[in-house]
Amino acid sequence: MPEGYGRAAHEARRVPRLDIAGAARHPEPSMTDVPRRGPLGPFLALAALFLVVRGTFVASAADVFFYAEELEKGAAAKALLDGIHVNYARLPFHPYEGGGFVASHLKAVAFLIVGPSLLAHKLVALFTSILVLAAGYALCVRHASRRAGVLFGVLFTFAPIAFQKLSLLSLGIHFEAIAFVFVVLDRGLTLLRAPTLRRGDLVVLGLAVGFGTYFSYQVALAAAWVVLVAMVRRRALFAPRVLAAGFSAFLVGFAPWLAMYAAVGAEMFDIHGSELVGERPSGLAALRSLLGATLSAPPVELVRCL
Repeated sequence: MPEGYGRAAHEARRVPRLDIAGAARHPEPSMTDVPRRGPLGPFLALAALFLVVRGTFVASAADVFFYAEELEKGAAAKALLDGIHVNYARLPFHPYEGGGFVASHLKAVAFLIVGPSLLAHKLVALFTSILVLAAGYALCVRHASRRAGVLFGVLFTFAPIAFQKLSLLSLGIHFEAIAFVFVVLDRGLTLLRAPTLRRGDLVVLGLAVGFGTYFSYQVALAAAWVVLVAMVRRRALFAPRVLAAGFSAFLVGFAPWLAMYAAVGAEMFDIHGSELVGERPSGLAALRSLLGATLSAPPVELVRCL
């Protein structure tokens, strides 16, 4: 047996395999767990391809135009520029949609550049879509491979038509929030697998969870997954100093939500007329409600959803 073969075989066995939860199967991370970083070339090529495809949709009027909710974000942007006598916290149509208010600020910048137009809406949509692409590509490269990152980029670009149109609706809520979900999963997996805990990863994770939750409540679900896996796989993340660093960053990112709550109160939990923290069906009642809504939908609609 060649010298060093036994050690190499031993190290090969220590390379972690990700389970469904995404955590390494062995309790102590090894140096093989350090996330890899790929070159920028493949990502820049994917970003250029994405802009060509989506830009073609915009130039050929193949997108959804004059969508009321998208124009509502633009109305808030115009109000930001015109300085009308309306309380700042009352400018967003739905106060709980922090991402929508962020989109309004981005559209205000676009209005200053190209004027208040549909083109401004689509430029913001292209910009936020590139952010989602970048976050997803980074997640795949760091925790899988460069090939996985390229595959993600290609699938993201040539997705089904409904997804492509949704990515060009500049609403600033559900679709754009995927970028924060990717960052939370990326930094969460890094902290779960890296041999040492880095303050930078904690800060980025805390900021992404805090501001991402303000952006869209769906980001909190990704954060809950990271916490649950950490409770099982890496309890060192719950050391007082580690928690203090992460929670401090979370509070900084969550500050816009706290400011809005101070201004509008319980409206931050009013989701289109349904109270987020109010009485809702639970257990079997919730399951029956979900199944009833699914079975009552037309078969064509179910196929389209799939």
